[in-house]
Amino acid sequence: MKESCDMHIHTNHSDGNLSGSEILQYAAKCGLKKLSITDHDCVDFYLDEKIVDMLKDFDYVTGCEFVCSYGNVPIEIIGYGIDVKGAKEYLDMHGINENRIEKYRSENTPKVFAKHGIVLDYDPESIDFTQKCPMALEKLYNVILQNPEAVSFLDEENPRLLQSVSTFLREGLNNPTSKIFIASHTLYPTYDRITTLINKLGGISFLAHPYQYGDNMDRVLEGTKKYVDGIECYHYTTIEKDKTDYLKKFCKKNGLMISGGSDFHIQDPKGNDLLNKLSIPAKYFDKIKKRLRLK
Repeated sequence: MKESCDMHIHTNHSDGNLSGSEILQYAAKCGLKKLSITDHDCVDFYLDEKIVDMLKDFDYVTGCEFVCSYGNVPIEIIGYGIDVKGAKEYLDMHGINENRIEKYRSENTPKVFAKHGIVLDYDPESIDFTQKCPMALEKLYNVILQNPEAVSFLDEENPRLLQSVSTFLREGLNNPTSKIFIASHTLYPTYDRITTLINKLGGISFLAHPYQYGDNMDRVLEGTKKYVDGIECYHYTTIEKDKTDYLKKFCKKNGLMISGGSDFHIQDPKGNDLLNKLSIPAKYFDKIKKRLRLK
């Protein structure tokens, strides 16, 4: 069996459900040796002395998934091989306040539905935005699913919006062509600012999960290709081989590197999560490490 890698993993430092030590223990159990932990706008995982000691048993590169914007589309760019102390300093001063984003969505999503004559039984004031990860969007989405008028409206707009809260966010709230678009991109730094930051931190930039940008994918790919070093071609949204192949061909045409990861957030007690299960060739991890050594 060929060695694999997983370069997109989250811990409870952002929105994962496992601690740093738990994720490394789970990675070892899954036979994963080559990895990168890429929490959202956070590098605290790498600054834990206990973790630093545990990482000696792994082949890893530092990582962070930065939320930013391309035009009016919120996107993510992963920085690999970054100086985590420098990243920590930047994030403490300029990083994204996820609770502020959650509050913005909570306040503006009901307004968007109201414009279409749909009243949601949801009060943003009922959410405590001082808590870490208040799960406001999930609560709001559940309210929407309980409203027949809202469900009918979304089904007519785009049936995929009813599949999951993630699709509702990506193809609805974050999609400029959607009837429920809200301008949350104004709260994020621009993509070129983030790629410049990653370069200053000694790292290289990869556009994360292009297929999550839906109708905007090709526009984002074309617009960012001169600013990133590579594309995340392997991801749970590209399990269909033709999607991975499309992105790999794009990389080859534009001289970009290839990366991949499960985008692991939550451990499934039955082992149905995707950590180290996408069979991402380890050669891509090795090429990234080689590029970083040349910087």
